[in-house]
Amino acid sequence: MKIPLFPAGLIALPALLFSCGPDETRVREMVAEAFASRTTISSINQGETIGPYSPAVRAGNFIFVSGQIGFDYESGAFAGSDIESQTRQALKNLSGILAQAGLDSSNVVQCNVFLTNMSEFQRMNLVYGGYFSEDLYPARTTVEVGSLPRGALVEIAAVAFDVQ
Repeated sequence: MKIPLFPAGLIALPALLFSCGPDETRVREMVAEAFASRTTISSINQGETIGPYSPAVRAGNFIFVSGQIGFDYESGAFAGSDIESQTRQALKNLSGILAQAGLDSSNVVQCNVFLTNMSEFQRMNLVYGGYFSEDLYPARTTVEVGSLPRGALVEIAAVAFDVQ
C-alpha cells in the first residue's frame, strides 16, 4: 500500500508521527523521487549571479528563490542608498523571478529578510508590507547581519508554493 503524497512529494506528516508509514528505505526512496523532479528556473530577467547558485529552484510545487538585493540589474547600480529604495528593488527582483515561474506574491509562503541595520526594520517593513495582501502575509524571519553582497542594506529570500 502506498502512502498518499503531498503535492511537494513529502510523506504525510501524521503517518510519520505515528510510525505507521513506510520503512526508512522507502522514505528515502520517496524523498529521492521528489527531489529528482526538481528543476532550476534559469531564465530570469536580471544579471548574473554573484557565485555558484541558482536564482530559483523548483522542487515539486515549491519554488525556492535565492536572496534578492536592491540592485537594479538594468542600470547596474543600487536602486538607491536608502532602505526603502533597496527593499522596493529587492521585491521587484523577487517578483520578476516569481513571474517567470508563473507566480506572484500571493504564492509566497515564507520569507527570510536580512538587514545590515535592525534600526531600519520599521522602514523596511512599511515597503515589505505593501508587497503582500493583508490576508496573505507569508511567514517571515528577519535578522541583522554584518554585511551583504555588494554592500546591500537588505536581502530577501522567499519560498513560494504553486497550487497548479
